[in-house]
Amino acid sequence: MNRKFNLSVFALTLVLAFAGIVFGQETRGSIEGTVKDSQQALVPGANVEIKGKTVGLTRNVTSDNEGRYVAQQLPPGVYIVTASTKDLGAAPQEVTVTIGNATTLDFNLVVKSQISTVDVVADNTVIDTTEAKAQTNITSQQIEKLPKGTTFSSLLRTEVSTRAEGLAGGFQINGGSGAENSFMVDGQEVGNFRTGALNSNNDIPYQAVQEVQVKSSGFEAEFGGATGGVISVVTKSGTNDFRGEFQMAFQSQKLNAGPRPVLANSFTGSTTTVGGVGNQFVNSGQYVEYFGQKRDSGTNVFPTASLGGPIVKDKLWFYAIYSPQIFQVTRTTTYMTGFPSTTTPNARRLINSGDFATTLPDIVRNVNPIQTADAKQTNEYAMFKLDASPTQSLRLSASYTWNPIVQKGLLLGGTTVLGTPGFANFGGSLGYLVGADLAARQGGRQNSNNLKTEATWIANSKTIVGIRYSRGFLNEKLGSYFIPDSPRIRCRSVAAALAASAGCVTGFQTNTNNFTITKDVSTRSTIDADVSYTLSNFLGKHDFKFGYQFSKISNDVKDGYRNTGIVSLCYSTTLTINSVCGGYQAPVTVTPDPVPPAGQTMIGIGWVQRFATDGKASNTAQTFYAQDKWQPTSRLTLTLGLRTEKEDLPAFNGQQTNLKFGFGEKLAPRLGASYALTGDGKTKIAAFYGWFYDRLKFELPRGSFGGDFFRRDVFPIYSGTAAFTNYTLATIIGNYSDPIGGQCPIAQTTAYLTRCNSDFRVPSNLGVAGGGAVDPNLKPFRQSEFTFEFQRELMKNSILTARYLYRNVDHAVEDAGWISASGSETYIIANPGEGLHAQRLRELGYSKSVKPQRLYKALQLEYNSRLLNNFSFNLNYTYSSLYGNYSGLASSDENGRLSPGVNRFFDLPWVGWTASGRPDNGKLATDRPHVFKASGTYTFNWWKSKVHSTDLTFFTTAQSGTPITTFVDVFGLLIPETARGDKGRTPLFTQTDFSLTHKYRFGRDNRFGIAFDLNILNMFNEANVLSVDNTKTNESWYIVDYSSVAGDYVAATNALQNGGVLNVLNSETSLAGCQAYSGSAAAGNFCLNQSYLRPNGYQGPRTVRFGFRFFF
Repeated sequence: MNRKFNLSVFALTLVLAFAGIVFGQETRGSIEGTVKDSQQALVPGANVEIKGKTVGLTRNVTSDNEGRYVAQQLPPGVYIVTASTKDLGAAPQEVTVTIGNATTLDFNLVVKSQISTVDVVADNTVIDTTEAKAQTNITSQQIEKLPKGTTFSSLLRTEVSTRAEGLAGGFQINGGSGAENSFMVDGQEVGNFRTGALNSNNDIPYQAVQEVQVKSSGFEAEFGGATGGVISVVTKSGTNDFRGEFQMAFQSQKLNAGPRPVLANSFTGSTTTVGGVGNQFVNSGQYVEYFGQKRDSGTNVFPTASLGGPIVKDKLWFYAIYSPQIFQVTRTTTYMTGFPSTTTPNARRLINSGDFATTLPDIVRNVNPIQTADAKQTNEYAMFKLDASPTQSLRLSASYTWNPIVQKGLLLGGTTVLGTPGFANFGGSLGYLVGADLAARQGGRQNSNNLKTEATWIANSKTIVGIRYSRGFLNEKLGSYFIPDSPRIRCRSVAAALAASAGCVTGFQTNTNNFTITKDVSTRSTIDADVSYTLSNFLGKHDFKFGYQFSKISNDVKDGYRNTGIVSLCYSTTLTINSVCGGYQAPVTVTPDPVPPAGQTMIGIGWVQRFATDGKASNTAQTFYAQDKWQPTSRLTLTLGLRTEKEDLPAFNGQQTNLKFGFGEKLAPRLGASYALTGDGKTKIAAFYGWFYDRLKFELPRGSFGGDFFRRDVFPIYSGTAAFTNYTLATIIGNYSDPIGGQCPIAQTTAYLTRCNSDFRVPSNLGVAGGGAVDPNLKPFRQSEFTFEFQRELMKNSILTARYLYRNVDHAVEDAGWISASGSETYIIANPGEGLHAQRLRELGYSKSVKPQRLYKALQLEYNSRLLNNFSFNLNYTYSSLYGNYSGLASSDENGRLSPGVNRFFDLPWVGWTASGRPDNGKLATDRPHVFKASGTYTFNWWKSKVHSTDLTFFTTAQSGTPITTFVDVFGLLIPETARGDKGRTPLFTQTDFSLTHKYRFGRDNRFGIAFDLNILNMFNEANVLSVDNTKTNESWYIVDYSSVAGDYVAATNALQNGGVLNVLNSETSLAGCQAYSGSAAAGNFCLNQSYLRPNGYQGPRTVRFGFRFFF
């Protein structure tokens, strides 16, 4: 779009609005209805008083000429509502207001002398016939009763569209990955600036939560930055009554079920080591086994103290809570080395995993030192909140949250592991610290705090104005204590004859970790405001809302090991500079061969990896939106919205970036319609169509605009300097200049040893020859959505919903590239398969390219019954399909990797294809065709009294397994072998959770109470398989190298795309092929991964948490 159009859009929306929200400011609900007399005549001018029971607020509104009243912008909670005129009145009604919903409450007035003085719970209309969106509200009453963990996110799984999926990187909502949701607490965005996922710091304790809302589809124009769902949390507030709670809960490891076993494949790097279990392992250099894990000791403690009440009654209220979560674990770790040749048995046992039964026999190993480590992590949470209502037309609110995470000590790993304890050399008086001595000093602190202020002004009966300022701070430094700032040198393989001169043996290393974190500070500041206006009698009724938001995100980061490096050394006189060492080799042929100094010989090769993220950058974003909820008739409602955004991504290298989207490039229409089929409001149909854009995450500019530095250098080892201590950055890199894009081969010189420098982070914003670029016609990430819904109230407070949902990713934004002449990876920030990316591939000679696809289709059925005769329940079923070659901003092909825009999708021209030569479109890794969920609560009032009550609640689910796709190593990257889902699915996933709460109330009006709470997750301790090792080839070796197919990457890729490389793959992974590859007739089939298709991930074990509360 040109500049004039952008300015026109800006000017138009500025006229329409002076306030707004980018992620949605919706933290309120409303009450509306009609006032009639006993003859059913409309009553204008009636006074309707709304008084908070669990909220500090009193509001009076007046019915209009048609007897209708509306009270908007009400905080969620329970209210007592009355209506009256001079002579008429009605009994008080108790209603619950939820976020984003209009609670309908009608009154029939009678003579005041006939009014009951007892509050009754209103029989609210269950169906909102004016909405086309799909949302679920979990109220404080439900939160208290549902089986749950210790934070609000543990409640989300009960929602029909939401699943916790590890492969999706978090919560998957209607096909969207875990990086595509928007998380808000009291209207403040708290998702991670870099990944989009929910930070643990902001996964706040459920005790502080008044309500959780999940918008899963069809949401209005005020909500953006989410192609998954919008999760809103509203915290509790003070009221006119002093209310508090003091709780202590415990989770003892003794009550939990034991941990799951761990699959281990011991890759020795050897092709001739004799041993193993069964002939298939002999001389393969692999030993596949399961390490049984023992139960830890320790008790997690969850104290809570909260208090709220009036400072000035009816005017000013406070709420304060302190609820830390303290996790304490003591674990004894047994280290094992060697292979089956000794007499000490390990802890491995038979594992039965349904279709993946594993029947490997026990073997024996050497037992190294047994060490015990203590670890303590405290997730702090403290909040103080003020709410004020100086007048009925003005409400003010401010809150401050302090929520750091503090680690003291780290665990050593599992209870049984293969290897030796970690260690580090700090020099001086500390020297070497090993195992538990080192772990006791390690840990970290992740500081975090949030500040929010807001105001809501009811200008008149038709106009409401809201404004908010918020600021969030986060410094991600977990695991940063006691990490040595020194080289990490690893002897990956050492021939016995060279061990003395090398000074090390295979497996030796100087440190086990040198990744240091100096800082990773992010701040997000926003100024949000909105204006709502109600217009009646203009072609019906209109509820307008307009908005604007300004947001600024900043990041200041310094971490990694650029100045120290990780050095891998391989000693053998048979190695050449182009051989594989420790799973890596020069990406292009290095010529000529190194010439050793006079009197010396080449006795091995090595490579050094340097990585760091360093820089400071910030960006700004602005959003305008306008929406109209238009009711042309009493039964028909049209929700018409338009959203537009302007944003840019910053550069960390001081260069300008042209990754910017103007207002005209992110126009998002949101169009909904709902119709009440019956006049009683008990049947509704609704439809919605809209566009949704992603809000760009910082992972992309950190990786592609100069934040990340990632190099690998290959070098020779000479006999005159054989000792491992000689190989530091000073000798390997020396004064080499690290040119952008790398250099391979490098001419031999005495100034440094490196012969091949590969650059894996070529900045895409430099515009250098042969480097990356940003497509000047880049389209933003966009998803289109269509829904159709039918709802029917079947009986009192029970509703049946049927919903069809269609979601399609129209354009994706990814780094997509190719291998440069020097062997480095060069990327364009592009819409893969389109524009500059497709053009550049054609220019380089690649014959084909693929476009991203993610298509989600679902049919949802839900039956929800609210509390009736002490029983409530919810049943829902989803039949769905998730199809394509692209899982979204988190990669399900990479175990849920959270690197939005820079995952491995489309990185190189053969990614997106199978080894058989077909595009790899198919059922994606988190596709579950059938998902059933059920939950229910029964409240038993002992002796028909509310003094003693017991709540029994369950949640259960049964879900299809996920597709298992065989991946193979082709040209250095894993791609599907033949088709997605070629090995079927994991077994059915089932789980049942249970909670029990018993309350005893006492004192005047039963004001005081004590309670016992019990939560059991995975009550039957099911151990369903969640994942298997789906890599067929041995990742320690390059199997199908491009040179096995053609002379360069272009020709090899074209061959793959036009017939496949299965013949080469099958040949090279056969026993004869492996022996030829290694040059040893004694070698076993080391080319294949012997743990292929064995389970490597299981459902978590049963956990039990219990506690006691005193409340008033």
